[in-house]
Amino acid sequence: MPIGFRAFLHFERPDPALIESYRGIPSSNIGDCVRKMNCMFGGIRAFNHKNLLGPAFTVKVPSGDNLVAQAALDYAQPGDIIVIDGAGYTDRALVGGMMLAYAELRKLGGFVVNGAVRDLADIQNSALPVFAKAATPLGPFSSAKAIVESP
Repeated sequence: MPIGFRAFLHFERPDPALIESYRGIPSSNIGDCVRKMNCMFGGIRAFNHKNLLGPAFTVKVPSGDNLVAQAALDYAQPGDIIVIDGAGYTDRALVGGMMLAYAELRKLGGFVVNGAVRDLADIQNSALPVFAKAATPLGPFSSAKAIVESP
């Protein structure tokens, strides 16, 4: 993990039976039952209309930079939903076809992105649900290059 980042890799995930008990219940009803707290805001929408259910593996990234989101793919467990807070920045995509393919190989549960995604054909053909604020063809910044090149 690059210097300056903080990661909580070991946390208690909800019991799988508890997660499964939510299957088929509309998210709006769940939101009402938790007093409308911890609900997704209206700017996030489905990009391939697949249902999403699983524990959240949350990531906060600088606007337009997906380095930490890429690292999350290695640390998340099968079934985890990668939830990326990109501060709503939509000029650069945080998730695309390559990350989606790797997430499928790792048997992750899908993506929720407060930001943009790209490679819409890959998203449409993916088995994983993808929710995001927007789509753009422009890829992320590459802070990984700066880390590799530093002395």
